[in-house]
Amino acid sequence: MQSRYIFGTIGGSLLIGVLLVAAAICATNSYNLSDTIAAALIAAAAGSISIVASVALAAHSAAESAKQKRQQEAREVRRQYFHQFLEVMSRKFALDRTGQDSVERQEATSQFCIEVNRLPLYASQNLVEMISRVASGKDPHPDFSKLYSAIRTDLCDDSFEPFENLAEFNFQVPNPPEGREHAE
Repeated sequence: MQSRYIFGTIGGSLLIGVLLVAAAICATNSYNLSDTIAAALIAAAAGSISIVASVALAAHSAAESAKQKRQQEAREVRRQYFHQFLEVMSRKFALDRTGQDSVERQEATSQFCIEVNRLPLYASQNLVEMISRVASGKDPHPDFSKLYSAIRTDLCDDSFEPFENLAEFNFQVPNPPEGREHAE
């Protein structure tokens, strides 16, 4: 939308410039203006076109630069979220392998539930569905090469596409820590 406005402005300035040049040529012929005055009018028209076009291009460059900066910042935030998610998932899987039921394992599971629930805010549909299958127990041993490939794809993709018929997402509710009673 911004580029269409910028190029419309440049096109409008070019049209005005051409009209000014044509008017200068016609005025020279009709009113017997000297060639010096005609050249000055043409130079003024060309200068006006240059100024408007350069301002429009500078505005377009600034808008593109700001857009790239926002995309870079969003990519960095997603990278941090993915880093945190993978750290929590690794801790949960490591503690699950011990088979011991400990407070640390319960905390890791609770943190994993929170991170799984946060995933739809920044990850693609493909990744959300993949992790949802892991969290629900349908696929307790994910293919980590596919997981990392999906994460890298998400990090390189600057678009944020809406979910299309999210086939599977299991909202995770962590168990309360042992010793705490449920409020009734």
